[in-house]
Amino acid sequence: MTTDGAALNEEWLSRELSREFRTPQEMSEFIARSARSSENGREDDISIITVRIAR
Repeated sequence: MTTDGAALNEEWLSRELSREFRTPQEMSEFIARSARSSENGREDDISIITVRIAR
């Protein structure tokens, strides 16, 4: 789920989410860094919540 003006397309997000991450925190930090670098200097708050669901 992306919200309010997230300037990210579905292809980009799908590609980022298909990577292997060791922890939910690692995934959140990686996606936040990637999103921030795609902002082209525009200031914006970035919040990410990652949940691991397992049996």
